[in-house]
This record gives sequence, C-alpha cells and structure tokens, in this order.
Amino acid sequence: SQEVKQHSEDSAKNFSKMKVDQNPEMYTCSGNKNNFRYPYCYGDFTYATKVNEKAKLIEELLRINSKYNSKIFNVRTLRF
Repeated sequence: SQEVKQHSEDSAKNFSKMKVDQNPEMYTCSGNKNNFRYPYCYGDFTYATKVNEKAKLIEELLRINSKYNSKIFNVRTLRF
C-alpha cells in the first residue's frame, strides 16, 4: 500500500524552492506583469505567507469599516 503523506506549508515551500533552483528562468512570469500571479509567479514559495498577511490586513480594515458604518447608521436612524 502507498504511504499517505500530509501536505504541509513547509513541504510546499521546499518543493517550490527545489523547482526554482532547478530552472530559475521558468519561474519569473517571463517578465509578464499581466500574469495574475505577478509579482509572485510560480517560484515564490512565500506566496501563502504573503497572502495570509494581506488577508489579516483586509480583515482588520473590514472590521474597522463595519464599526464606522454601524455608527453612521445609528446616527442616521435617530429621530429628533
């Protein structure tokens, strides 16, 4: 029977680094800034980390915006 291996971020990063080291010219988006992966492209094995950092920032901005909008809503619904 085949051994089942767990996928991990570390193993994914190691695999990506190995592929980049094998053929660095292939993992540059060929300079194509219209590539949806640019500037990360295929060889950026820190991509998941960068996405997670940006996601945290977006979550914080949404949380702040939500608080701000609820305060505005409360002020607008007051009747004098």
